[in-house]
Amino acid sequence: MNDLEERLRRTLSQIANEIDQGALVRGGRVEAGRVRPFAVRIVAGLTAVAVAVALFSLLTISFRSEGPTPTGGQTPANVVPAHLRPHEAVAIPKPGHLAMTIQSAAIAGTPDEIAGWGDSVWVLATSLEGQSFVQKFDSSGNAGLALDVAGSPNDLVLVSGELWLSYRDRLDHIDPSSGGVVESQPVPMGRLTAGEGQVWGVTGPGSIGGLDLTTMALLGPVDLDLASGDYIVGRPAVASGTVWVSIVSSGGTQLIGVDTASRTVVARIDTNAFPGPLAVGGGDLWLGRGSSALRVDTTTHALTAVYEMPESFSPFAADERSVWYVSSVGGASYDVCSFQFDEHSTDCTDVPFNSPAALHPVTGLEDLGSGTVWIAQYQGAVTWLVGK
Repeated sequence: MNDLEERLRRTLSQIANEIDQGALVRGGRVEAGRVRPFAVRIVAGLTAVAVAVALFSLLTISFRSEGPTPTGGQTPANVVPAHLRPHEAVAIPKPGHLAMTIQSAAIAGTPDEIAGWGDSVWVLATSLEGQSFVQKFDSSGNAGLALDVAGSPNDLVLVSGELWLSYRDRLDHIDPSSGGVVESQPVPMGRLTAGEGQVWGVTGPGSIGGLDLTTMALLGPVDLDLASGDYIVGRPAVASGTVWVSIVSSGGTQLIGVDTASRTVVARIDTNAFPGPLAVGGGDLWLGRGSSALRVDTTTHALTAVYEMPESFSPFAADERSVWYVSSVGGASYDVCSFQFDEHSTDCTDVPFNSPAALHPVTGLEDLGSGTVWIAQYQGAVTWLVGK
């Protein structure tokens, strides 16, 4: 780019000199001592402008063709920054009414995280005395025993009904009947996700690691080769043999995909957005940010659509037909909304509660139509919404 700038500067300077010299000679031939004719000035000026515009266009095209390379390591050859790819931009109309039955149950502490499997959920919470515990709720809202767990877990995940907790120095498999440790893996993990027979978690500001639940072999850690100051936010997500993480970088935000078999980076997508939660639904990866939901094809790793919701949201999850989100409407209530992505429509219901901590749709209840959505609240309760 510097070479093109220098060529442009020299060319324009040469054109200006030639125009001045030619105009003066022509003026001298027409009449000695006469100032250059007005028409000559116009022609000369237009010539200079046309040449400058042409060269500037060449410079701009050359710069854009290079494309911005996301920070943090080399971009794979088959990956194009997302904002240079064609994708569908869809404005979603104002939501309709979502008919759901709303129920709540108290929990003796502050819920931190929530994870679902089948027809039940587990809540990771902290008591008023600072003790961490987990508690199970079934599909009718019946609470199981509150089981104290050691230390201060970062997150929890359920795999085939089995409970796992992450810590700064380990990953523990927990006995759901006693709260005791069945086995422990010496790998530090933060936020967790599970899928395709594996558990994956954030092991550092720029790395992730996993555990194969069949062989109990550790996977990684995988260094994402991030630039200084870049870091991972939120939970990872697993889909189609790829584990995805959301990255905050000096140049904006990115989605990075790591192949779970080879444990190598296979995708870097520049999202040009604030980082948000990830979810997998309908076979695609979803990124929630502000009032937008970004859809990524997990096979081609291409950004396929950006859906602009009628209102901003924070907690975010997805199932096979909907993206669920919670949006503040002011006062002591929130909207819980279901965005049916194939129909491009959104329905919401008003729920009286404050500060949702997490949201997880339990999709195994087929007889309930739209399923059951569980919400953990900061105010010492869990709420579940059952589709009518």
